[in-house]
Amino acid sequence: MHPKLGVAFARWLDVRFSIWCDMQIDNILRGKIDAKRMRHEAAASFKVMQDMLHDVRNGNGKITKPYHYSNEARLINYALTGEFGRVDRDTLPAHELDALALLEKKNTVLLGRCVDYKDRKKMLEQYALDLRASKEIAA
Repeated sequence: MHPKLGVAFARWLDVRFSIWCDMQIDNILRGKIDAKRMRHEAAASFKVMQDMLHDVRNGNGKITKPYHYSNEARLINYALTGEFGRVDRDTLPAHELDALALLEKKNTVLLGRCVDYKDRKKMLEQYALDLRASKEIAA
């Protein structure tokens, strides 16, 4: 069966699926952002950042403890919000989730280049300012 026919048939069989399809089409046409996808991207970039932190520290003969990971998360939170506190990623708007993922990706590169914490902090702060200025993370 052709995929288009399968979807049309499924929509005919199940009203809930039909409504869901209509909502997805409406979101696409209006350019709405998929928050679940954005949340997943932010989570994925954090995992890559954690892996890089572990690999770099391991390569330098250092053990990575849980607080090292939380320190990196706090650094990203600081660059994003100006505060070292916890950020509830599930409540962030899409543009801030996007910024979070971009900051984590940038930090991963800086970790891989063995840039020290103090310099990474400055660079990430500037990167966040540049993102805001370019309207790449504007609301």
